[in-house]
Amino acid sequence: MRFMSLYEYANFMPIICQLSQVFSKGYRRRKIINTAGKITSGDIQKMFKISRQAAHKEIKALMELGVIKSQEVGRATYYVLD
Repeated sequence: MRFMSLYEYANFMPIICQLSQVFSKGYRRRKIINTAGKITSGDIQKMFKISRQAAHKEIKALMELGVIKSQEVGRATYYVLD
């Protein structure tokens, strides 16, 4: 078995970091989808301990995929499975 040199390891780490971000976002989206009933951006913020902007990015991505749709408008907005 061959071990990676420090140089190879340093070049490989950014790839691992990118993959972990992709998988963690996938986990977030699956958890949002599995939430029963309706969910708000505030619920998503609390669930994942993320900022308001990050929660809206997740919501936007799910809406673009056609997984969820918004109901109501303004401060009363909530999201349900499409």
